[in-house]
Parts: sequence; structure tokens; C-alpha cells
Amino acid sequence: MSHYRRSAFYFRFMRVKLFIILYFVALASIAMSHLKECDLLFVVKEGGNNITKVTAHNGEPVDHVAIFHRIGGQGGAEFVIEAYPRGGVMLTPLRDFLDRAGMKVIVARVSTGIDIEKSVARALSHVGKPYDNNFGNGTDSIYCSELVQISLVDSCNNHVFSTIPMSFRDSAGNIPAFWLEYYSQQGLPVPEGEPGSNPASLLNDDRMLIVEDLRLIR
Repeated sequence: MSHYRRSAFYFRFMRVKLFIILYFVALASIAMSHLKECDLLFVVKEGGNNITKVTAHNGEPVDHVAIFHRIGGQGGAEFVIEAYPRGGVMLTPLRDFLDRAGMKVIVARVSTGIDIEKSVARALSHVGKPYDNNFGNGTDSIYCSELVQISLVDSCNNHVFSTIPMSFRDSAGNIPAFWLEYYSQQGLPVPEGEPGSNPASLLNDDRMLIVEDLRLIR
């Protein structure tokens, strides 16, 4: 193939690639424009990880969840409120969150029984707290699904989601070596059966309405 033909082929290929990227970016922008206050954004970990191996028995391998919040009302700046290992509980610009998330985000909405204004205010009250690397009880430090569980309330300030017994067992019923070593290094037992939450259990709740199942191009 001549140099000219190779160059022409390359430029045609790059135009097609650019079109595909812009098309999916446009789809993502359109989908995200439908977000409502207090929607939940679940990050799907394609291929799974140590968290999803013990939580994703009944659905998508989600390993993170955040709460959508728009500052300034309709048309205002878009953020998520999240508890993240690097930064603790924080406000993250939506675009930064999506850029970090990877290939797939599921947007879900609590279909009934939630007071959105109170729930967002409760979530914002925890901003600045450290991340809970031990996934324990209490609110001095907080992990991602715990932030959702303690923040979302109804009009009477009752929690929308109850805690569940935490499980660190895989689909075969065993606690993986990763978690045994993880807690052993901290001088703690694996908190099997302790009250807690995880992103997969939230997503699988009957009151969760899937709004978007969005694949993002990076």
C-alpha cells in the first residue's frame, strides 16, 4: 500500500473513530440531562473485584454508589455527594465522577417513600468526614453505601433503607483470603454478620427504579 493510500485510510479511520466517540459522548450527555435530585449513580466494575465477589450474587457487579445533587436548582452545577477512599465524604463534579467511573454507570431512583430535600441535606451534612476503610458502624467515618443508607429518609425522618447483615462470603460460602488478610493486618475480625450495607443490595431493592443503564466511552 502506498504512503498516500495509507494516509487516506488512516484519516478515514480516525474520522469514523471520532464520530463514534462523539456519538456516545452525546448519548451520555443526553442521558445525564435527565438526572433528578437524589438519583443514585451506581458504578459497575466490569470483571468484578474483591468487593463485588462478595456482594454481587444477584445482579450487576457494582462497587460504588453516589448521590446526585444539583447546586442552584434546575440548570445549576451538577455534582455527586459520595464517600470515596481518596477524599472521604465529598462533593464531586458530575463530569469528574463519570470520567473516574469507567465504562458503565447505572442511574436509579427511589420510587417511593423518600423526602428528597431532607435526604440531600443529610448527605451534605456529612461532607468532610473521612472514608471508613473498615466498613464499620458509626458515622465518624463513612463508606459509600453507608452514606446512602444513613442519608435517605422519608418525611418523618425514618430511614428509607434499613441496614442488612454484612457478608464477606463468596458465592461458594467462603470468606476469600483477601478479606481475611485485609482485616488481620488491622488486628480486626472480619465483620461478618454486622449491620451494614453494600451498593448491590441498594440497587436490588424493589423500590429502585432504573432510569439509565449507561455505557460511557473513555
